[in-house]
Amino acid sequence: MKGGAYNASKPRFMYLGPKRNKSGRTGRVIKNMGDYIIGQFNYPKITRKLRKNYLNSMGEPCKKACETCGCIPSETADEDMPRNSTPTPNAPPTTPEELNSNEDDYFNTQRKLEEKRKYLKKKNEYREYRSRRLVAPGSYYITQKNVHTASLVTCSALAMDIHNEGVEHFLTHISGGESPSEIEEMISDIKSRCSSLDCIHNIKIWAGAGPEMEAGQELNDPNYVSMPVVMKVLEGLDVVDVRDGKIYYKGTETEIPVIKTCFRHYVGSKN
Repeated sequence: MKGGAYNASKPRFMYLGPKRNKSGRTGRVIKNMGDYIIGQFNYPKITRKLRKNYLNSMGEPCKKACETCGCIPSETADEDMPRNSTPTPNAPPTTPEELNSNEDDYFNTQRKLEEKRKYLKKKNEYREYRSRRLVAPGSYYITQKNVHTASLVTCSALAMDIHNEGVEHFLTHISGGESPSEIEEMISDIKSRCSSLDCIHNIKIWAGAGPEMEAGQELNDPNYVSMPVVMKVLEGLDVVDVRDGKIYYKGTETEIPVIKTCFRHYVGSKN
């Protein structure tokens, strides 16, 4: 398994002031001006002139629906979000009802102790799963085991299968601030595992559908920072063509769709 290091102290998003803006530039529209608007950002509190092509024709936020559950995250309250459209991989077990029982005779006490041991074992297995197979923002894994990532808001995810001696799964969670050296590390690591780039199959791209319920302006393209990094990896591997704004396997008419995915869903190998 290979993991790219994630340095939380490193600027990974467009720097707009004393705080980093990690929410896809949200705020409110102060004034419409033809092809531009005057917008005030929430984080940090600064005012900027922005081209209106990030908004709809009325200067209002565009609606980005999740292609997995069909919801529009910015307009869907948390309690109304679909709960079962994509289950958590190896979801942690719920606390057994037996542990909450008030029965306290000898046999029930022994049974509750046994249930508690099983519960803690499953919970520890899940913690180990998360530490080994859940890809954090700004990092990547290459492994024969299934790997997943989640919480795509303004981030993007890129996955592919590497067929050489057996099959390995590559998955990266792109925040958008990855440096040229970090991008080159991913490309080199994939190339080192391929006798030829014909060994790359099953490329998948997911893009966050935008923030959760949040007041204020939300721009049209929440992935405008992260998606270019995904393309740099694919173009560095020389495995895709881009025509008319669509992505194809190189030299073919087979399209690789960009799947809009809300922050609730897990994506990755075998998804």
